Amino acid sequence: YRKSSEFYCSRASKEIKKSVAYHLINSAKIIQRSWRTYKLRPETWAKRVWNM
Repeated sequence: YRKSSEFYCSRASKEIKKSVAYHLINSAKIIQRSWRTYKLRPETWAKRVWNM
């Protein structure tokens, strides 16, 4: 059984949109932070040997 959109309060839908937006922004921040730490990590011995 699916409820139609008239049963939902516009305020609740705004809150849902807001929470989804916060979740997406936080996910993007986590991905950016982990990528930055991955790129800035010290060069490994194997990588130095490979690049010679």
